[in-house]
Amino acid sequence: PRESVVMNPGNRLVIFSGPSGVGKGPLQAAVKEICPALVADRPILYTSRDPRVGEKQDVDYHFRSKELIKSLRGDPRFAVAKVRKDWQAIDVDAIPVVADGQVVLAEVFHSFGKVLKDMAAELSMNVTSVFLLPLPPGSEDSATEEEIRKRLNNRNADPPESIEERAKCAPVEVEAAIDYTHKIVNPAGEDNTGQWGEFGTRCNVKGKEKIKLLGDLGSDARCLVEIF
Repeated sequence: PRESVVMNPGNRLVIFSGPSGVGKGPLQAAVKEICPALVADRPILYTSRDPRVGEKQDVDYHFRSKELIKSLRGDPRFAVAKVRKDWQAIDVDAIPVVADGQVVLAEVFHSFGKVLKDMAAELSMNVTSVFLLPLPPGSEDSATEEEIRKRLNNRNADPPESIEERAKCAPVEVEAAIDYTHKIVNPAGEDNTGQWGEFGTRCNVKGKEKIKLLGDLGSDARCLVEIF
């Protein structure tokens, strides 16, 4: 056990994951805006990838070099995992102690989720894991790949070679859903600014519609937030 980490056994950690472009970012932003009393400050992950449009250093992620993040693997404070060609890490000490009725929401890469879930179990935290699917379970790999490719092209926040890599990886990533306690199909991808408003991104531009209430979201996005 990591004695340096003081955790409340009643804490609840919600880990959620899914392929690129499936809509993890907009969902997290919407839940935090619409249900501020429910979600505690999220832990900020370390990542070796480059920032996307609108992302801020030490606010959205700790953007650090691949070498630095890999070097954290021997530090018991950190959970570290490879994310395609990049690396991510989370400082367990940064997971906040929360009040009753609150959750800590952590968006993670699919392989990183198991690492963090095991670590949380070691710390006696209550953990729920959620995997967002782009299509219903059992969909053909080719359909999953094409759906993610379409969403990423619409978002247009990554270079073409990165989009192709992420699309081809999507079927393998979806297989990890079996390790998660809940699976939710999300028809409203991150590229759908009509559904997510300011929380979505299309053609590398954030949506213009301000979101303050559940009713401000499109019907698909609103349904997803209600289920979540």
